[in-house]
Amino acid sequence: MMNELKTDITKRTHDDKWVLWAKLSAVRVGLEDKEQVKVGNKRDYLTWIPIYITTSRVEAIADKDSGWLDKLGQVYTVNTKQYKDATSI
Repeated sequence: MMNELKTDITKRTHDDKWVLWAKLSAVRVGLEDKEQVKVGNKRDYLTWIPIYITTSRVEAIADKDSGWLDKLGQVYTVNTKQYKDATSI
């Protein structure tokens, strides 16, 4: 089951630029170690990541290409028991 990609657009007060945020997988963007998730020591989670900064709110919405974001927005999961059995042979 795929979850719908969550995004948000906010305006920064210090420079009046627009930021496009997406809720992405910590493993897929490199914040958590994939190998640690595989062995069961850690779990993946979704976190808000700024992905695009622009001067125009319209441009931020128009340029959003969710194709590559869809993959990054999926939580990384693995059957740890199956992985451990496969690597212990």
